[in-house]
Order: sequence, then structure tokens, then C-alpha cells
Amino acid sequence: YVTGTTDVGVSIFGALHGKFLHSPVTMPENPAAYGAIHVKLGTYVLLPLYALYPRAEALFVIQSTLLGLGALPLFGFARRHVSPWLAVAIAVAYLVYHPMHSVTFTDCNYIPTATFFVLATVWALEERRWVWFVLAFLAACLMREDIPIGLAVVGAFFAVSGRRPRAGLLMAAVATGWFVYLRFFWMEEKGEWWFPSMYKGLWSPGEEGFKSVIKTLATNPAFVLTRLVEKDRLYYLLHLFVPLAFLPARRWYLWAAFIPGVVLTLLATDYKPPTMFSFQYVMHWTPYLFLATPLALASIAARPDDGPARARAAAAAMLLAALALQYNYGAFPARDGSVKGGYKMVEFSFSEEERRRYADLRDVIELIPPEASVAATENVGPHVSSRITIYAARYGPYDAEYYLASSKELDLKQTRPRLKEALESKRYGVLFRKGDFALMKRGHDPSGNAELIADWFRKRDPAEEVDDDPAEGDHR
Repeated sequence: YVTGTTDVGVSIFGALHGKFLHSPVTMPENPAAYGAIHVKLGTYVLLPLYALYPRAEALFVIQSTLLGLGALPLFGFARRHVSPWLAVAIAVAYLVYHPMHSVTFTDCNYIPTATFFVLATVWALEERRWVWFVLAFLAACLMREDIPIGLAVVGAFFAVSGRRPRAGLLMAAVATGWFVYLRFFWMEEKGEWWFPSMYKGLWSPGEEGFKSVIKTLATNPAFVLTRLVEKDRLYYLLHLFVPLAFLPARRWYLWAAFIPGVVLTLLATDYKPPTMFSFQYVMHWTPYLFLATPLALASIAARPDDGPARARAAAAAMLLAALALQYNYGAFPARDGSVKGGYKMVEFSFSEEERRRYADLRDVIELIPPEASVAATENVGPHVSSRITIYAARYGPYDAEYYLASSKELDLKQTRPRLKEALESKRYGVLFRKGDFALMKRGHDPSGNAELIADWFRKRDPAEEVDDDPAEGDHR
């Protein structure tokens, strides 16, 4: 679990209780201004499922299930262009795609969740299932403000190729208009956030923001290209394309599938996660690359010189590459029993010590009333995110009634001093301790604070500390 899950957890729980785009985790001073960061109207698409079991664990189940179900519309689309067995090969390659496995174990995010709806939209459009098309398209558009970019590209491709010209043109126009409205009107009206600084390497002199990026793209593409040609980006692209045997890149007209990924990941100059295969941003590429794959195989099969045999060979190469990389980087079966999720390696074992630690955390959480506000450290936050108000401890406790912390998270640069200040000021008093967890309550008897400070805040080498705010750099 990471703070991203806490953010999604508290925002969807708030939506369940009448709070619209509300997140004190990332906007502690004004939770209602969350729309300046993201417009996650997809919350209301998932809300009926989440309401059945309103906890962070449910979000992971929903995300993973929808990612897996994406193989069905992908197969349906592929079957329209290639043989059933080649369509099966594409669906299997999708299910073992190791970047998608990493995403599943990073956190809960609406970019991966949108993948199913994107694939369903294209399948329904191809099959002329207009009711399903409208429902899937609307759900995909609502997921997050950046998803319509890919949908606009898909619509334009259908229009230009002549397959579904009117529906494709309408889809492209609606998706483009929706994105422009959300990004440049809705979000601008809500306030400012640090995300535009991800692209500050492309800002024109004396300017800033997304509009400056667009200006640079339009007026100086050669400069933009120099920012894209870097070793780390090549490594990232190899993780994306090798499992597909570079099939989407083998026909120039299929390069349209690269547009969402290039715009939303490769152009980020000052933030690493968008160009790491273990973060959710990789899903700006995944559905479009896999939709391009059956088109590439169909083109190969249409060649007069043993086309069908060549297509089968290409599909076999794709499967072998996907399975080999899945063994080395994927989740089932993992070569060393772990998978990279975000910055960390996620172990699939569950030791007795970990089982005991989880039981300790549950015992501590039992003391917090469900309606109480809480400030929590990074990795325990998701476990208490099913409430209206929760704060990230790295920003401070604000007016939280309870403060939940783990001694294992005191190497975080911002969390450590804020927790220590809350204890030394005696604003919070230690209510309960178990294992490496401590629960403090605002206004409680501070007689136990000195002991906790002595136990937790030993002298520490600053080199041991890591950044816990992605806005200021990479966190572990």
C-alpha cells in the first residue's frame, strides 16, 4: 500500500457519503479543491461495487478483476481481424504482460481501471454494439481527465481508416472536447498543483504550465526530440515493446497507438515514475499497443509471400517474448517470488512475523472510532482510509483527532519531524502502543510521549532518510 491508495480510498469513501471529489490526503487545507489535481469521475462508476465492501482491499480486487477482464473485449476485437488462435495468443500475451503485473501491485489508480473500458469501447465500436459502445465510452471518459486523449486517437483512427468514419469522428470530437474542458477549464478553475512541473523541461522561457508545453511541441519539435532520446526512456520502451515482439511498430499507420503514451509519459522531463514500467502510467500505452497488435498481424497475414505462416511465426515470437519476460519480471510464476511494484519489490510470501504485525495493526485500528479523523504515516494510511477525513502524516496532523504511526516509517524526511513535533508539543498524547505501531490522540494525557520519543527518535544519519513527497523527488 502507498499513499495513492489512501487517496483513492478516502475519495471514493467520501463519494459514498456525499462528498464530491473530496480528498484531505492530497489537499489537506481545502479537500474540496481536489479537482485541481485530478478529475476522477470514474469514482461514481465503481461506487456500486465498492459499496459492497468499502475498504481499500476492495479497490485492489476491483482493479485487478477489471484488468483481467480486459482480455475478453481484446479477444473479441482481435477475432475480427485474425484467426481465433492468433486472437487467443494476443489475449494470453495481454494477461502475462509484465508491466501490467507491476501496476497491479503498485497502488489503486483509475488509469489501469480504465483499460477495461477502453478495450470494451473499441470492441463495441468494431462490432456495432451501440448501447455497449456508449456505456463503455462514457465510463472510460469519466475515469480520469487524461483517458480521453487515447479515446480521441482511437476515434480519429476509426474515422481516417474508413472502418467506422461517422462514429469514429463523433468519438474523437467528444473525447477531445471533454479533455479540453476538464484540463483547461475545470481543473484551472479549481486551483493549481505541481503536476505541470513534471513537464517543465519543455516550458518556453519565462512561461510555465501545460499551455507552454503545447507551444514548445508546436514550435520546436527538434528540441522536444532531444529530451526524449535518453537511455532510461529506451529501457522503458523496451519493456513495453519486446513482449509484443515490436508488432505495433512494424506498420507506420499503427504508430498512432503511441500517441497517448508519448504525450502522457515520455514528455515528462522532471518526474521519473511516468517512464518506469512499474508505475500506473504504463497503462497509457498498454491498451493501445494491444489493439494495434492484431492489426499488425492481419497486415502480415495478408502478404502474398506466405503471409499466414509469417503471421503465425510473429505471434509465436510474441508469446515466447511475453512469457520469458513474465518469468523474469511478472507475477505468475515469479522467478524469485516477487514483482516490482512502484519503487519496491513486492514479496508474495506472508511470514508469521508479517501476520503478527498485521494483527497488531488491526488491534490498534480497533481503538479508532469509524467516524473519527486520522493522520497516518505512509504505509498504514490505506488501512484506515475508509473514513471521511484522513491526512497524510508527512504534511502534518492538521486537526485530526487521532495520529497513527509506525516506527518503520521514521526514515521519511517530512514525516519524522512532524511526528516528533506533535509529540514534543504535547498536542497529542500516546493512547496505545503495540509492536512498531503507536496511536496518539489529540488532547490525551501526554505522559507516555517521552518514552515513545526515546524509543523512536534516536540520532539518525541524514543519509538514511528518503523523500516521502513525489512532488519534490522520488520516494522509495
